Amino acid sequence: MKFEAIPFPWWRTIRRRLTGHARHGGSAGQTRAWLEARVLAQAYYAGLLYLAFTNAPGWTELAGRGETGLLWPTLWMQATGARTGALLVVAVHLGGALAAAVAPGRRWCRALAALGLLEFAALSYSDGKIGHGTHLWILTSLVLVFLPDWRAGETPRRRVRQEFLNVFWTAHALVLLTYSMSGLGKVLGALWQASQGQLTAFHPQAMALHIADRLLETGSRSPVGLWLVDHVWAAWPLMLGTIYLQFFAFGAIFRPHLLRIWTVGLILFHLATYFTLAIRFGPPVLLLATWGLASPFAPEKSSVLAVLTNLPLVRIWVKKRP
Repeated sequence: MKFEAIPFPWWRTIRRRLTGHARHGGSAGQTRAWLEARVLAQAYYAGLLYLAFTNAPGWTELAGRGETGLLWPTLWMQATGARTGALLVVAVHLGGALAAAVAPGRRWCRALAALGLLEFAALSYSDGKIGHGTHLWILTSLVLVFLPDWRAGETPRRRVRQEFLNVFWTAHALVLLTYSMSGLGKVLGALWQASQGQLTAFHPQAMALHIADRLLETGSRSPVGLWLVDHVWAAWPLMLGTIYLQFFAFGAIFRPHLLRIWTVGLILFHLATYFTLAIRFGPPVLLLATWGLASPFAPEKSSVLAVLTNLPLVRIWVKKRP
């Protein structure tokens, strides 16, 4: 029986919509992108080693916890005991991060680093409260395990270089996808609130109310946040800009001219969150800056016209205006 290939015009249409006016280089461009991606992978594990070292002093606190309330990655500590288990977790976290920083081209080193980070985060969040500071590092470290191994001073075949870029691109895309999921949640939540006759995230008072609620809940003080509460019309554009930035973040990985701009925007979002809500997300900022600002998938220069013609929604207005 002979099977014929089934065309998928709808998939090609979606892909073209996502990529916009992107242009792709040839073999020389692929080699350049691979060299840059390899350096960024090395920088990634240097950053992971820094995070692991700064987390190391928390071992005393971790060792004092009991065996109850452990998250599933650390359930094995019920057999070893909290103190021994915490020592093993910190050792694997530090040892794996160091091994991957020294030899990022070895898959077993990257796997050990991912395992150590997962175990340390699970143990840290086994106190009943789950934070989100290291989630992007956990997700990306698991993806980077699938990078093909490489040796310093060697240039692999084209197929291997492309495999490397595919895995690295997937890890970067996953980072941006998490922000789009957050933006989608805000939009869907706003639609549900509107159906219930409630104020939505698009209301002029939404940002001010959110800041006031957060500061009252945590007992924190933020001069910038309090100023925005008193000046509603200054806070409203920040909320709309945040939703726009988050909702379309995933699309930036398909449009090289937007990648660095979106990275800067997401970093500013985290900075604004710190100065208004007193919520600090240091690890995501480090990851965004490491990969997004020096992305091998972005052009060295982007004109204003190239940016405008690739912006979501804005691009439609620029293209169709007379």
